[in-house]
Amino acid sequence: MKPGRATLIATAVVTAFAAYSIYDFRKNAGPVTDAKGGEQKPLFNLVKEDVRKIKLTHGDVLVELQRRGDEWFVVKPLEDLAESGAVDAFLYSALSQKGKVFRSGDEGGGAIKWGEFGLDPGLGTVELEGRDGKQAVTISSVNAFDGSYYVRLGDELLLGDRGLAQITDRPAASFRSRSLWRTDHIPIQSIDVALDDDGIKLKYAFVVDGSHWKMQPDPGFPIDTDRVDHWIKRLQNLIPSEIVKDEITPALEREFLLLKPSYTVQLNLAGEKPSVWKLTIGQDRDQEVFLYSSVRPSIYKSGVTALRQIRVAPEFFRDGKQPFNFDMTVVAQLETQQPGVHHVYKKDGAAWSYAGADKSLTINQDRLMEFFQNLHALETGEFIGPTHPSFKPAQSVKLRDSKGQPVFELSWGGEFKSKRPRNVGVKLLIVKSSLSKDLFVLPPEKLSALFNESIVNVPAPKAAGAKAEK
Repeated sequence: MKPGRATLIATAVVTAFAAYSIYDFRKNAGPVTDAKGGEQKPLFNLVKEDVRKIKLTHGDVLVELQRRGDEWFVVKPLEDLAESGAVDAFLYSALSQKGKVFRSGDEGGGAIKWGEFGLDPGLGTVELEGRDGKQAVTISSVNAFDGSYYVRLGDELLLGDRGLAQITDRPAASFRSRSLWRTDHIPIQSIDVALDDDGIKLKYAFVVDGSHWKMQPDPGFPIDTDRVDHWIKRLQNLIPSEIVKDEITPALEREFLLLKPSYTVQLNLAGEKPSVWKLTIGQDRDQEVFLYSSVRPSIYKSGVTALRQIRVAPEFFRDGKQPFNFDMTVVAQLETQQPGVHHVYKKDGAAWSYAGADKSLTINQDRLMEFFQNLHALETGEFIGPTHPSFKPAQSVKLRDSKGQPVFELSWGGEFKSKRPRNVGVKLLIVKSSLSKDLFVLPPEKLSALFNESIVNVPAPKAAGAKAEK
């Protein structure tokens, strides 16, 4: 065989092998496409405020949302109020998507074979409907060579990024409102509560008494109506972390520890047709707790900490300001006792003066008024009974009237370890007030703040060798 002929044969073999390799690559790697200079275009030409309907398909799952007035609603696969923030975030992401313009590898032209690009029918579709019509984008089930996704926009073939593929796979639960309270602007006539948690099992209620709340049965201590109002607001603003199930059955109640609720609260609402709103909270499962409301048959999940100031006993509503509610108008004497420091002050007309042993000391009138204001503004959140073995008063404040009669006395000392969820691990001091039959606790920093700045003006020391004034 001539050398030239051998070379020709080898070249033919290599060319055939290369051609087969290209064919095999194209066959297994998907269609070959060619970008038109990287040109990009928006996938949707809509304004967020004009969008009235959203449809997402992913496989055989359809999620549909509709705007009604100023609110969004999930209408498929079930009916529920949507979370406006979640819908706005979705629309912001969808309307910012752009596609890179491509053309088919078939240089001969002709219709695009959508099936070769995984677009017949495709992995998912995003359809937005505005005032002037609908716009839809279909995302491929096939990745392009650079990891992006083939996209069909009408009769155009484009490439979209990974974010576009993700928004088609949004479950309905990701849009649904997790708000349990959906009954605004209707007065609450009364509230019924049943507590069965942490060894406490009891029932109590609230009824409107003029402009205040009254607890039934009478707890034997004053109620802070502001605390009741704040508790109601926390209850109405409770947002669980997750929607777990869309049905409530005995089997699910058993699974999620709801057969024996730890807390139920029912708000009895006024109106032409009186109605109720009820929240049922199950027993704790580690740091999770499951709950549902009477609004819809869905089981929700919440963290235990989110319920610390909702799932409470009657003691929670006790007036924590009452132990400090002294009459400032009759106070004419003040005595403070701290370790190694004892001061006495007296009121003379509208001004105060220092009445201790050291006559060279004067007082800061503004600082003294601030002291009285801070003392009067103190508030406790936990009472611990009439006595406690750890109570060892080391500091005190005593107020008297112009005749020396006691008006108010506060003393504190000794640490207390609370078992209440909201105070577990918090450093607390035991406090006694002459206006309360029970001891209570406060964080030490609240008490030390009374003396952050000295009321007494201490004169500067004289320089050594200075001559005394005549």
